[in-house]
Amino acid sequence: KALGQVFLQDLPSVRSSLEFLRLGPGGQVLEIGSGVGNVTEALLATGAHVIGLEIDQRFQPVLTQLQSRASAFQYRIGNANQEQWDEIFQGHYQVFGNLPYYLSSSLLEQLLEREHRWERAAFLLQKEVVERLVAKPGSKAYSALTILSDFHAKLEKGPIVSRHSFYPVPQVDSQFLHLIRRDAPPVEVPDRQQFGQLVRGAFAHRRKTLLNNLLVLHPAFDRSQWQVLLDRCGILGQRRGESLTIEEFACLARALEESARTI
Repeated sequence: KALGQVFLQDLPSVRSSLEFLRLGPGGQVLEIGSGVGNVTEALLATGAHVIGLEIDQRFQPVLTQLQSRASAFQYRIGNANQEQWDEIFQGHYQVFGNLPYYLSSSLLEQLLEREHRWERAAFLLQKEVVERLVAKPGSKAYSALTILSDFHAKLEKGPIVSRHSFYPVPQVDSQFLHLIRRDAPPVEVPDRQQFGQLVRGAFAHRRKTLLNNLLVLHPAFDRSQWQVLLDRCGILGQRRGESLTIEEFACLARALEESARTI
């Protein structure tokens, strides 16, 4: 329970996600959370080279045994959040993970913002998290991570997996999220890091208006200066962050960059 571990027992439920990853001989895949190796065996059956990251040292004996039987498998005991995934592989790779619910956001952020050589990823997440990531502007589920995910990747809902497919049985159902890394973002922004800060700042206090959140984010601009930038993009300051499209955030990022150069 301390590590949020639940182990997938229903292996047929991963079939479509393995097909989505397009794994085969010569391919490379990072598996986050190898556990007892159930899904690892399915990944190896595709002919791909699999490198597993597992935080729980208690699984080392079974993973060592699997490594001795399968030359295409290697594993590391460690925290996936503290590894640089791009440095593990030569060239491009795919990612598969049955993610602990409490780590799903941080691992997604690492995939999207800090790793650059992955091509496709399939993550098994809490169903509610998947709904949030594919939400539309104006809905309660729409969040900063929704926008930043769309900025870096194309997202698709995968199959729903019943809670009874896991041991121990969690309190919620899960769902696969399929991601394809974008060659280029869908909107033009002057600075990706600044864009991320702008989006997160707009959602910092969901009950506050967009203008009030922006005043906290960038105090170098007063209310009237922010209003000019918002007017330039046709955005009312009384709106809230969850109502803005990715295109409106990109417009605001460009306007902010232009104005910052003149200060």
